[in-house]
Amino acid sequence: GEIIGGTITDTSGFTVNAPPPPPPPKQGSLEICKQQAGSGLAHDVFTFKAAGHTVMVPVGGCSPAFTVPAGHVKVTEVGQPGSKPVAISTTPASRLVSKDLATRSAVVRVVAGGTATKTIVTFTNRELKGANVLRICQVAGSGAVAGKSFSFAAGTHTVSVPAGPAPHGYCVAAGTFAPGNETVTQIIPAGDQVTSIKTTPASRQVSVNVPGGQATVDIGPGDTTVTYTDAS
Repeated sequence: GEIIGGTITDTSGFTVNAPPPPPPPKQGSLEICKQQAGSGLAHDVFTFKAAGHTVMVPVGGCSPAFTVPAGHVKVTEVGQPGSKPVAISTTPASRLVSKDLATRSAVVRVVAGGTATKTIVTFTNRELKGANVLRICQVAGSGAVAGKSFSFAAGTHTVSVPAGPAPHGYCVAAGTFAPGNETVTQIIPAGDQVTSIKTTPASRQVSVNVPGGQATVDIGPGDTTVTYTDAS
């Protein structure tokens, strides 16, 4: 059988020293933060990928620290319409190996150890003015769990939005759309009910079906925001 480590004696009387097993890979701690330059993204949530992890981070907040292999780790922001990265930095500053704003990515250095030696990487985005962006927001209403993910469809676009605190909740830019009417539909989770649907600006609301989780809005220049509140 396989010798993992230690000493054995073969039938000829020779002593064989088996090599010890390799040490386990070293682990470190990474935290991802999100900021905005200017205004317009205050309630948005962005998705990041790093070392096999997918995390969602609200603007103005940070992810919990999570474990990744020590060494160089690539962190990538999943692109969403209506904004672009304008800065990427780390704490400590020396942990930034490289950054590429065009691909929304950075390579950072993670040292072995726990959260006391964690690497913090911060992505800062600026809102793109003038785009016809449809933004969908989700509020955790009575009995609903903050952070629970809700699925929506709008035209050919699908998006998941985590529930956030009232009154704004958390928001995700679903896409850019041609001017005109567009219907947003929530895939209502079993046991939940939609209690409110609001559109900002209010003049862009064409019709709503609250029990059915559906709203039709008139897409125009800038942001059109549809905010859902669900109760469990």
